[in-house]
Amino acid sequence: MGLFGGSKPGWDAAISFLTNTYKCEKVDNNSYKLLFGLPGGRDQIVIVARDGNDSAGEWLSFSSPIGDLADVGPRLPDLLRECSDTLCGGVVAFGETVVLRHSIPVTSFTPDSFTWALEAITATADQFEEKFTGGNKY
Repeated sequence: MGLFGGSKPGWDAAISFLTNTYKCEKVDNNSYKLLFGLPGGRDQIVIVARDGNDSAGEWLSFSSPIGDLADVGPRLPDLLRECSDTLCGGVVAFGETVVLRHSIPVTSFTPDSFTWALEAITATADQFEEKFTGGNKY
């Protein structure tokens, strides 16, 4: 039995945990937006979304913006090198926004794995945003 009933955890269990534990806004049927207040008056957005396909299965993705591509661009090689030292995520571009992204299979969902991924992405993306843009836009 899975953590929340059924044969294994899934999207519904993860989202039930998310919405019962954190203040969040439903963006659409497959994603939720969170805004965290951090020390020093900083804020950080995180999007938790359903991801995957038939061959890879169902995944939870955690994405947090670092900055606009135009602002990060000149320092992108430094950001990529620094990201190699993190335990979570990878740097990607969604349109014109540089984002730190991490994914876990929903079949591996536990409250602890979810919380770790969410906290790691939030803190790391905020550190990268401050270091590589000098701002607090996201």
